[in-house]
Amino acid sequence: MKQKGASCRILLRCGLLILTLGILLCGAVRSFGESEPPGNAFDMEEQLIIPTNKTQITLRTGPGFFYPVKQTLTECEKLEVLEKGLWYKVQYEGTSGYVYSALFVDEEGFAANRLDGAYIGIDFAASYNAHSIGLGTQVNIALANLLKAALEEAGATVIMPRTDIGGEELQSDIVRAEIFNKYDCDIIYHFDTGAEPSQTMSGPHICLTPDSGLERAAEILSADLRALAGKEGSDVREQTADAFLNHVKSPVMLIVPGYITSDQDWKLFGDEAYRNNIAVRIREFTVDYIYEYKLDGGSATGDL
Repeated sequence: MKQKGASCRILLRCGLLILTLGILLCGAVRSFGESEPPGNAFDMEEQLIIPTNKTQITLRTGPGFFYPVKQTLTECEKLEVLEKGLWYKVQYEGTSGYVYSALFVDEEGFAANRLDGAYIGIDFAASYNAHSIGLGTQVNIALANLLKAALEEAGATVIMPRTDIGGEELQSDIVRAEIFNKYDCDIIYHFDTGAEPSQTMSGPHICLTPDSGLERAAEILSADLRALAGKEGSDVREQTADAFLNHVKSPVMLIVPGYITSDQDWKLFGDEAYRNNIAVRIREFTVDYIYEYKLDGGSATGDL
């Protein structure tokens, strides 16, 4: 009886030893497999950019629209893909991040018409007299037209009732809002450069109506624009008295790019590269915004 018990104990120990060795062997094989170099989905002779020298590739810290921007690449000859999925985990010069997969065409890089089928509205506040156009209006018009060009380069249909001061009728916020209401815009951007008595007011912020449902998205865009201006964090405010925001039916963001009364902001407004970067940031945000809803199978005109 004792010999039988001893034999059972020996068999049990041998079984445990074999099981342990099997686990270690599987772990080693798995580690070796994971150490294999990933394939490069985008290894091209030409730079990985849309056919415009203003394109930026945005890497996020995680696989989703609401993850913060980790790095923005202005040009890229080879982007290494670590993982494939709805969001690609990629690496560039030692920095890894996530880019939405639909923004790429394998072996070609960015798809040229990322916003094909999207309807984007652009509007701006304007003030002028018989002799001159207000400085803030000049900034609004410049940014609106730059954004229009950037969005159209990505394939969007842009609804923009006026590209300059326009006729007297278009001075009415209600009239312009009714024009936009004829279209099912995915989102509308309304520029309104600020002018405050105090120079302490500076930097971009975004205004929304109380029931917009765009708070989380606005925080992301606000943080991106403020980072361009050297500011930290996001600045999203509630706006209840703006006639245009109250009458337009599509999702709308009122973007205050800064203040003409701020020396810092005014200096930035005079920088062509800065103005172009604002348009690019808003375009890249728009791509994320549109594709996030397509991921959910819904409409980009819904609430976030």
